[in-house]
Amino acid sequence: MIALENWPRYFGTVYAEDPKQKRVSEVDFKFVLKDAVGTIHVTDLQLQEGSSISGFVPANQEMLKRETDSSGTAIENRHFNVVIRGEKTIGVPNRALPSEEQDLQDRVSGGMDFTFHPTQDVPSGLHFAHYFETRTFDLQQSLKAGDLFEFKATTRTIAVNSASTKNYEGFFLLVPAILGKYNVAVQNNTDAEGSYHGSGYLLCEADTWIRGKGGERM
Repeated sequence: MIALENWPRYFGTVYAEDPKQKRVSEVDFKFVLKDAVGTIHVTDLQLQEGSSISGFVPANQEMLKRETDSSGTAIENRHFNVVIRGEKTIGVPNRALPSEEQDLQDRVSGGMDFTFHPTQDVPSGLHFAHYFETRTFDLQQSLKAGDLFEFKATTRTIAVNSASTKNYEGFFLLVPAILGKYNVAVQNNTDAEGSYHGSGYLLCEADTWIRGKGGERM
């Protein structure tokens, strides 16, 4: 007998002859077992509109889209460089230039990626957080000057010198629509609790999305 938590989940796409002209009022399903002997037990059936299969309604590919530049190339993220000394609060825009922005209400939140290059040893770790400390991340291992630390929400990457690490507590961060504010702290001594004196270069990459064809405001 198959344990409940091990039940397989199947996805498929059904195309209507002309989805723009015909509305589906009834769907018939037939389950067929081939090259096997046994009994099939079906628990749940879920339908979602759209061409992207996610298991949820709606799929992100139906809700969101990338903005494009003047040549029609998709803009996936925007890059900002920061010099960090000790403890700083930084702002990261998640929008186009004001002269190029058509509608700020089309902006949505995205993932926030950080890449840090320490310019001196960091034996006491790093601290990242949203401005009001509602979502925090703390690296709990030392870094050497010249190391590479990656903390990326878009790829779920936490790595030191390209090697994955689990020496941390906390969560990945997001960048809200229009602007994200973050607290960043670099500690390189332990002479006083909360005393931050480290330094380095921080690359901030905002994953930029806008509302797509399935995400129109009502």
